[in-house]
Amino acid sequence: MMTVQRESIRLPMNNNQKGFTLVELIVAIVIFAIGIIGVAALQTQAVRGNSFSMQMSQGNNIAENLIEGLMVLPYESTTFGDNPIPKGENVKRTGETVTSGGITYRVTWTVEQANDPTIPGYDEMKLVAAEIWWDNDNRHISHTFLKVKGLKKEEEED
Repeated sequence: MMTVQRESIRLPMNNNQKGFTLVELIVAIVIFAIGIIGVAALQTQAVRGNSFSMQMSQGNNIAENLIEGLMVLPYESTTFGDNPIPKGENVKRTGETVTSGGITYRVTWTVEQANDPTIPGYDEMKLVAAEIWWDNDNRHISHTFLKVKGLKKEEEED
């Protein structure tokens, strides 16, 4: 039998070599990955916050449009309900639903004859409230806008 001798080649070791070891690289990659995961979580929260802000703005716009439409109606308008509204009683109306951006907004409004004798001219004022609500991530969001509508008296000419 023949035996084969193998020669081993050894590279010269130089203790002055510069660079990173495999362990240092793995530790750096793990730290970098943890930082990226944190940034991704922050980005997700920012997107959710922006989405909620958009829903709030859209809901506010819908309610403001409704209440502005109610405020320009004549004081005696039947849209407000029974004419006249008995003092201290509410007239509640349900408006349409509005879908925007995949969210369905529901609107109601209430008109009440003012019933506070401490306010001068209270019997010539109506309190108008518009409420808008929608569901967001299993939460019920609701906003109410209040306005006072008064009977404008014409000024007497001298």
